[in-house]
Amino acid sequence: MSEEVLGVQPLERPALARRITETLFVTPDRIVVARTSGGLLGSAIGGAVGRVMQAQEAKKKTEQYSQISLESILKADKNNYAIPNADIQKIEIKSRNRFHITTTKEQHKWYLSPKETGWTTSSIKEDIKNLESILRPIFGDKLSVEK
Repeated sequence: MSEEVLGVQPLERPALARRITETLFVTPDRIVVARTSGGLLGSAIGGAVGRVMQAQEAKKKTEQYSQISLESILKADKNNYAIPNADIQKIEIKSRNRFHITTTKEQHKWYLSPKETGWTTSSIKEDIKNLESILRPIFGDKLSVEK
């Protein structure tokens, strides 16, 4: 039996002169974090061209992950992991598109990434609104959103 994925959100996090792209798969019981780009390609090429190529790589990988089970996603890359909802103490969507999950053991920090290239102010607000509508029923008061 496969888990229902309620939402998918691309994210980025900085790591030693590069950006790592990951995608969240939100289910009623856990959040699966899947690495979709290691950022080396973007760093090697540099600039806007590298970022576009990294975004394309991440989008392709997310589409591939969307076709398989969450257990297969977790096994597909040693950097993929799950955060059980029971371990989540707080989720924050902050200004400048920052997204944080605080668990009983650690804090995970990302930046929201556009689902498609070319974010506008209205699309950013729409992505945040959609993400909030997915997370609020699961996490209630554990979710805070800066507007």
